[in-house]
Amino acid sequence: MEIKIQGNDSETIISLSGRLDTLTSPQLNEVLTRKIADNDDTSSLILDLKDMDYISSAGLRLLLQLHKNMESRNGTFTIRNVQAEVKDIFNITGLGSILNIES
Repeated sequence: MEIKIQGNDSETIISLSGRLDTLTSPQLNEVLTRKIADNDDTSSLILDLKDMDYISSAGLRLLLQLHKNMESRNGTFTIRNVQAEVKDIFNITGLGSILNIES
């Protein structure tokens, strides 16, 4: 998995490519934890999944944790550009109705 981060003080955009699974979830968690901790002003976290083609239950769990973390900070967590296969997984698991997912 490749992780690209861009943004400013209040908005962070993280682009992922590849697979978000048991092996790569800890890597993303570390990057996000460090980014959010280093920037307490982050009020908007955007995850761009345009180039991500697979997500496992470990990845889903991480996204749900991010959603809860940003919600507790009165921030927003948005997922963008989700491929059809990944969007199907969000919908099957019910996370499609919990997470803020933009096409």
